[in-house]
Amino acid sequence: MKNQWILCAYYTSNYKSVYEKYLEPSLVKLNIPSYIEIVEEFGSWKVNTDYKPLFVLNCLNSMGCDIVLTDVDSRINKYPILFDKIPEQYDIAAHTFRWDLHYGRPSDKGKTELLSGTLYLRNNDKVKRLVKKWIELIPDYNWEQNALQEAIKQMPDINVLNLPRKYCYISTTPRGINGGVPAVVVKDPVISHFQESRKQKRR
Repeated sequence: MKNQWILCAYYTSNYKSVYEKYLEPSLVKLNIPSYIEIVEEFGSWKVNTDYKPLFVLNCLNSMGCDIVLTDVDSRINKYPILFDKIPEQYDIAAHTFRWDLHYGRPSDKGKTELLSGTLYLRNNDKVKRLVKKWIELIPDYNWEQNALQEAIKQMPDINVLNLPRKYCYISTTPRGINGGVPAVVVKDPVISHFQESRKQKRR
């Protein structure tokens, strides 16, 4: 039996063309149920991205099902069947980024990083508490996904399923590192991320 979920995403008003280029055609082609919110530009890349956990909490409170979160500069290449099969014991699913696979070398910090580009979130009270903790920690971090990683660390009762890399595949490298191509290429990704936000972050 399929789990019930809806794909949720938001973008600032200056990102409309990015949504129309990447995510929107995927949703139409694959007939994926979705909720897309347009918000006004908050003034900086950080504030724009820091809105993510508040958006997630609003979706959990208003939707009667689990949610899948993705960025509008992502493309869904095929129906993400894994989201229909996540075992009930898992509260969220997220991909853990490995520097050796992407850059061909260990992380400068010697650890892996949780990515928030694609997330599956169970719609229950425990996950809502996690998201509130995520919001609480946002001011302490330059990047919202680092705040999420810390929130999970502080709530050991949260059961996390590690999403395969092909569900949160970053198809490029910043500043042309390794010729702009990941060290280990995923040939058949389910969800590709194109990192258009890097341009806005640099601005």
